Amino acid sequence: MKHALACTMLLALGACGGDDGPGAGADGGGPGTLGNLGDPCTLTTDCTPDLYCDPSRRCADSGAGGDGAMCTTTADCMRGYMCVREPDGRFCRLAGDRGIGEPCLRDEQCLAGLRCTRGMCSGDAPDAGPVGFDAGQTGCMTSSECDDGSPCTTDMCIADECVHTLIDGDEDGYAATIIGPCGLDCAEMDPNANPDQEEYFATRHGGGAGQPRTFDWNCDGVEEGRYGPAITCVEADCESGEGWLDGDPGCGNTGRWGRCAGAGLGCTPEVIDGARQQTCR
Repeated sequence: MKHALACTMLLALGACGGDDGPGAGADGGGPGTLGNLGDPCTLTTDCTPDLYCDPSRRCADSGAGGDGAMCTTTADCMRGYMCVREPDGRFCRLAGDRGIGEPCLRDEQCLAGLRCTRGMCSGDAPDAGPVGFDAGQTGCMTSSECDDGSPCTTDMCIADECVHTLIDGDEDGYAATIIGPCGLDCAEMDPNANPDQEEYFATRHGGGAGQPRTFDWNCDGVEEGRYGPAITCVEADCESGEGWLDGDPGCGNTGRWGRCAGAGLGCTPEVIDGARQQTCR
């Protein structure tokens, strides 16, 4: 009784006699026996050399696992074939026989002279230029196949697709300038500082690792003041318009703002705002 109960609990592990799980032959052989036609399997290597593990997880002959057969993984295909993601699904494809525009995972799957570029065999053709999927559609097996050449992204192979994620610490849509030319965010710790910023501020932005705090909120390399210019009220040059009466006080500081008023032959400053704060971006 106890032996029967133990066998019932361990059947899934193939620990009891009579199990015909993956790796067992049709005659119920022990673990390590390669499967014959119709036997359960997990991988093609579980079957004898002339068979493959088909999508139903049974050892099958050369019928359904050849070129064009639907598959879930390469283990569903015959030896010498690979499971390739295509726009209409996943199919077994023979290595080295694919022309321009056909899906691929590596150069060896394409015809001589072609390269596997972003999931498609590509090269120079008489009637068309190089062909290829967009990066987000690229088929892959490992993350090393997903390098998009940009230091501003992390490249991962997820569910057979290359996923390129922007390295963006403050989630403002831009990578940090310290990464390289692809980075445009001068303050990776402050989401308000980025090339899209049009507002002016009286304080410095938050900066980031290796990025000093400055008043350059739109990351154009210049601390641009909102108010200006400075004007000089002297009789020989009595300027018109408004401006800083004592010179631009600098970002975040206050100063006298006004205009020059001429009275007869004189020219005197007229204060409009005695403590205007200069904001910058």
